[in-house]
Amino acid sequence: MSTQLSELLTQLFPATILAVLGWVIRTNGPQGFVHGMVDWSKVDDAMRRRAGRDVGNLLFAMAIWIVGYVVFRYQGAYDQATDNLAQVIFVGGISVLVIVMIFVLLRLRETKPKHGR
Repeated sequence: MSTQLSELLTQLFPATILAVLGWVIRTNGPQGFVHGMVDWSKVDDAMRRRAGRDVGNLLFAMAIWIVGYVVFRYQGAYDQATDNLAQVIFVGGISVLVIVMIFVLLRLRETKPKHGR
C-alpha cells in the first residue's frame, strides 16, 4: 500500500466520524454532546433546533474540508512549497470552523429578558 493511499484511508476515518456526528447532532440537537458550556434547561426548543442545525452544518463542513485536503494530498502532483501552503490553509480552516462552533454555542448562553404580558 502506498503512503498516499494509507494517508487517504487514515484521514477519511475522522471525516466519516465527523459526518455521522454532524448528522446525529443535526437530527437530535447538541444538548447531549455539549456539556458545561450551555445550561440546556434555559434554552427553548427553537434555539436547540437552530443550534443543532448550525453545529451539525459546521461538523459537515469540517468533514468536507478534511476530504478536500485528503484528495489534494492523494493526487501528489505538487512541490514542497505547495504542500506547506495546503497544510497551513487546512489547519487555518479547521481552526476557524472550531472557533465559529464555539461562538455558536456561547451565543446560547446569553439569556434575553422575556417580557411576559
